[in-house]
Amino acid sequence: MALPTFLLIGAGRCGTTSIYHYLAQHPDVFMSAAKEPGYFALAGQRGKLRGPHARALQNRYIFERDAYERLFEGSEAYRAAGEASPRYLDSMSAALRVRRVLPGVKLAAILRHPVERIYRSYVAARRDGIEPESDFRSALRDEPRRTREGWGWLRYVWLAKVGRDLKVWFDLFPREDIRIYLFEDLCHDPQALMRDLYAHIGVDPNFSPNTDVHHNPTGVLSDDALSRIWRSTFGLRLRLRPYLPQRLRELGQRLVERRQTQRPALDAALRADLTAQLRPDIMRLQRLIGRDLGHWLA
Repeated sequence: MALPTFLLIGAGRCGTTSIYHYLAQHPDVFMSAAKEPGYFALAGQRGKLRGPHARALQNRYIFERDAYERLFEGSEAYRAAGEASPRYLDSMSAALRVRRVLPGVKLAAILRHPVERIYRSYVAARRDGIEPESDFRSALRDEPRRTREGWGWLRYVWLAKVGRDLKVWFDLFPREDIRIYLFEDLCHDPQALMRDLYAHIGVDPNFSPNTDVHHNPTGVLSDDALSRIWRSTFGLRLRLRPYLPQRLRELGQRLVERRQTQRPALDAALRADLTAQLRPDIMRLQRLIGRDLGHWLA
């Protein structure tokens, strides 16, 4: 029975896809072909997801133990094996399952300014046709309803409280088994970040991956017609996902990414309001990870 020796548990829109690819370049690292299986957060939840495109979104994830184990067939020949599922970070059930199933697992997370993160999540969800609200403020106002109805995503302020989420993992796992990075680390010196992460998971830290490519960037499509087609076919694309080779799916994603422009700017007043609202959680996170996050509050 093959299972991962390390997990990249989050967070979304923080560079996890890039790190996944940089990990996969290492000759001693096996990464699951499914980049975001989500198994530990979603085990036994097939058919129970709530929110837009819930049925179609099931095709992104793994719900059964045997299917999850198949992702790691052949990994025994590698010194380290892992996967990257950002939705683990805010899931207490994921933390509890990981502790039970993977004792001794190495964990890592990369974080960024929470307001920047959730706004990028909104832009990406809007681009892909999953977010129904065309205005970020409207999506934020709708969050109480989404919470009442049990949506599993598109709850932006909830997702922003990383200090709350990370404390669960710190309470359940030895601190030395968890590495926390900031998005700024990835932007400033990706090679140094990867050397530290390679050492953490037990492989040669002197390997130098190609970090020139930034994977899964967030933006809006520059072509209005392409944007309408891409948004309107979201459910269809997810239903077809299990039947398409991964290489073909990745090719389609890269083609769309090349047609993106920069994301629209977040209103400065809204950014300030959200940052003030999240200040207590940012301070909690600062205490947890022992890094100065004052620049997030400026």
